[in-house]
Amino acid sequence: MNLIRTAAIVAVAVMLSAPHTNAQAAKVNVTGKWLFSVETGAGSGTPTMTFTQDGEKLTGKYQGQFGEADLTGTVKGQDIAFSLTWTRKGRW
Repeated sequence: MNLIRTAAIVAVAVMLSAPHTNAQAAKVNVTGKWLFSVETGAGSGTPTMTFTQDGEKLTGKYQGQFGEADLTGTVKGQDIAFSLTWTRKGRW
């Protein structure tokens, strides 16, 4: 049986140490490869997310213990939100 799981992650990932204006916040770019540390009721893991940012639009790929999946999201100021969906065969 194929199960479809959806993960949505909202993160405040970019923190600037100095006070900033909206113009400075607009320059935030998370493009690149990021290593995540994830803790869930089912265990922990360290998936990699590869992001490409175009303005507020975020695309990329999840790679981890559940395989690979495309992701989409947004970057608004310092708020980063993305979701991904993958299909896994078998039981969780």
